[in-house]
Formats: sequence, structure tokens, C-alpha cells
Amino acid sequence: MIVLFYGPDAGRTKRRARETLSRDGLELTASYDLFQDRLSDVLLDLSSLSLFGERKRVLVENAFFLSTVKPPRGAQKEDEKELRSFLSLLPEADEFDLFLLLPGPLDAKSDVVKSLRKQKSVRFEEVPTLSRDDCFGLAQRRAKENGGTIENEAIELLVERCGKDFLLLDNTLSLLFLHGKEVTAKDVSALVAENPEDKAYEVLSHLLRGALSESLQCYRNVRRQGMEGVSVLSSLVSQLRLMALVQGLAEEGKDNEEIARELSSLSSPVKPGRVYYVRKDLRGLSFSALLSVLSDLSVLEEQVKLEGDDVDTRLECFFLSFDRRYRSQRS
Repeated sequence: MIVLFYGPDAGRTKRRARETLSRDGLELTASYDLFQDRLSDVLLDLSSLSLFGERKRVLVENAFFLSTVKPPRGAQKEDEKELRSFLSLLPEADEFDLFLLLPGPLDAKSDVVKSLRKQKSVRFEEVPTLSRDDCFGLAQRRAKENGGTIENEAIELLVERCGKDFLLLDNTLSLLFLHGKEVTAKDVSALVAENPEDKAYEVLSHLLRGALSESLQCYRNVRRQGMEGVSVLSSLVSQLRLMALVQGLAEEGKDNEEIARELSSLSSPVKPGRVYYVRKDLRGLSFSALLSVLSDLSVLEEQVKLEGDDVDTRLECFFLSFDRRYRSQRS
């Protein structure tokens, strides 16, 4: 039997696999991570005789060879020989249990995926990201397990600060219930830090819509709350890089669906809804203008890190000159 668990949330995908194993009373004989192990090691394990005669049950994480998403830098890359060997092992899938974990979308056009779909002994299980209801259900379930309660307002704030990342949400709930059995919104506000990316994005959002004073005030608030200026700078660059990619593809005439598909093939999955809001935030700022912004921020970062320039002074000057320098470059 081969079971493929796939979905954008790596933590939730792995938890689903573990829950399935536990529910069915199955114990693993080995586990591999294709970030560091080779697929050939897995195949050798599955094809070799067991010393004690037990059925082979193998868990394999990061099976990116089945996805449209490129594996993270440093991950092992499967060669054609390994993929052919994997395909040749499929007819023997009734003789072992293989659990594949893919933190990303399936590549429907892949010959390997097509071959897997033809096998009766292969099961596909898609694991979606947490919905709002899932988050509430998880929080309430963890409260019950700990013999406590959690306010709905506390869950709302928790999701706002943690996002819908399963492991982050689950681990944060564990910490909250260590603090006390009754979790309130006040507890979450005091104990769970705001997402730094969200803070930095708020700075950028104000700047892009021309609200300079709000952008400066937001940046100063972020700094007073303890976020390093260099971290804000790095976050701005990351967000603007995505925006530049979106705008560049939009200027080629591609719609939100096409842009999302192309960006998802380059890195982590991107949904059309996110593309829509990115384009809305840009308010017509052109691709060439965004390239100029990124180039200037690159110089700014170099001068801060290598020449000792004050990051606050340089960033605030960047904010102040933003409209004058880049708005005129609209297409």
C-alpha cells in the first residue's frame, strides 16, 4: 500500500499521516526525509528482506519529486534512474506500506504521479490548510484535552497572530494552557507576539497608498515594540520582490489565476486571492518602478550592514522620498 499525503501546510500534512498510522495501529519500521536522504535509500529499504519478517512500513517526508514546487535549497534531487526504480517498484506495493508526505501541490502532469494514479494500491489524501472553523475546532479540542476553556475572542486573536499555520497554532495553544486552564483574549494579547511580517507589511501598505505619516508612525511603533530595523528592511524587500513578480506577469497580460500558477511553480503555493490583493495594494505602481525600489533597497541594505549607516535614518528617508522617486515611474 502507498498513501500520499499532500497539502501546503507541512505540519498539518505530517500530523494527518501520524494520526492515520495511530488510528490503524501501524508502527513504522523506518522513516526518511528527502531533504537529506536519497530516494534510492528508501527503495533499497523497501526491496530488501526484513530481518525479523515484519511488513515494511516506511514514512518519507518532503517528496518534492511529485510536486510542481521546487524543493528547498540544499534538498536532495532525484535523478532519472531513481525515478525509474521507484516506478518499477509500484507493482509490488501490496507487499509493503509506504507513506509519502508532500508539503505542496501535486504535479498532475508528472509521469510518476500519473503512474501512481493507475495503481489500485495507491491512495491520495489531500490535506488542505486550516479553515477558520478548523482553527476554532482545534482550539476548543485542545481546551477540552487540557480540562480548560478558551474564549472565542481569544481564538480570533490567536489566529490573527499565528495565521493558519497548524504547528504554530498547536504549539502556541500548548503554551497558553500551560499558563492557565482558562484562556482569554487578554492572555493571548499578553503572551503571543504579533507576526513580524504582518507588522512590516502594515508599514508597506501605508506607504503604497500614499499615507506617509501613517507609514512613519507604524514603522516607529514596530521599532518600539522590539523588531529590529534590519528585520523590517528584509521583510520589505521580501514583500516587494513578490509584488514585482506579480506586477511583471500582470503587465504581460496574465490574469490572477495564471499568475498564481506561475508563482506557485517557482516557490511556495500562491493563491489567486493573494495575487488579487497584491495587485490592489500596488495601486498601479509599475514593474520598472518596483525594480528601482528593490535596487535602491539593496544599496540601502549594503550601506547599513557594511558601512554602518543608521537603519532608522536611512529607512525613514526612503519613506519620505518614495512618492517623489517612484510614483512618477508609473506605466
